[in-house]
Amino acid sequence: MREVKDYESDWEEFWKEICINPDGSINLDQIKRELSDYRMVMKTASEVYCHITGNAISKVNTRVSAIISEADAHYESIHEKAFLENHVSLYRLSEEMFGFEISERSHDLIAETIPYTLIHEGVPLKK
Repeated sequence: MREVKDYESDWEEFWKEICINPDGSINLDQIKRELSDYRMVMKTASEVYCHITGNAISKVNTRVSAIISEADAHYESIHEKAFLENHVSLYRLSEEMFGFEISERSHDLIAETIPYTLIHEGVPLKK
């Protein structure tokens, strides 16, 4: 993790060379450009944070670890929902094709070994 530096260190190490002319005067045009770029970064970072966290985080100064943790939780919930929807779809399909619900174990075997397209096209399964 990056150590927190005071603003003077950041100025000396990064901004000074960008924002000061060779004669030592302030390059106001360059400062305006940098601030404009920074504004765009803040806006787009906020949009990305919202997207990857399911609208849970939007503040650009949020700790990286919190953003990653929230994004992981959001994607895990998406995968769980997709997994459950897949199970429901397979149960409904088995009812339509065979007239009964398949057991949890049979469902897992079918999901692991037979592509959805084969089941969807009505290829008969051995009982």
